[in-house]
Amino acid sequence: SIFLFWGLYQDERNETGSWHGSRQQRLYLFHPSLPTVLLELSNSTEPIVAFEGLLFERSRHACYVLLAGPQVGSSPGRVVLSKRKLKEDIFSSHVIWLNQMPQDTDQNVRDYFHRMRFRTFG
Repeated sequence: SIFLFWGLYQDERNETGSWHGSRQQRLYLFHPSLPTVLLELSNSTEPIVAFEGLLFERSRHACYVLLAGPQVGSSPGRVVLSKRKLKEDIFSSHVIWLNQMPQDTDQNVRDYFHRMRFRTFG
C-alpha cells in the first residue's frame, strides 16, 4: 500500500523561533518498502477542501482529485477542481530523506515509485 497525506509547511522562522510567512499544504507519498523516504508531490497555497485518490484502468492510472477553495466559514471565493496523475507527479517530485544519509540517488527513488503498479482490493 502507498500512503498519500497532506502536511503543512511553513517557510520561514523569525528571530524568536515562531513561524511567519506563507503556509503551504503539501502532498506527500510514502511506501513502507522505502521507510526512509517521502516524496513531496505537490503543494498548494489554497486551502484544500476535499481530496480523493482514484484508480482508473486496472494497475495503470492512479490519480487524485483535489478541490481547493475558501475554508468553511470564510467569505466566498474562487473554487478550483483539478485532477492530477500520480505517475506524472512522481517524476517532478522532491525526494525527502528521513535519515541523515541518502541511500540512493533521488532519481532512482523516483524511478522506483514510478514502476509501481496500483490496484484496488474488494
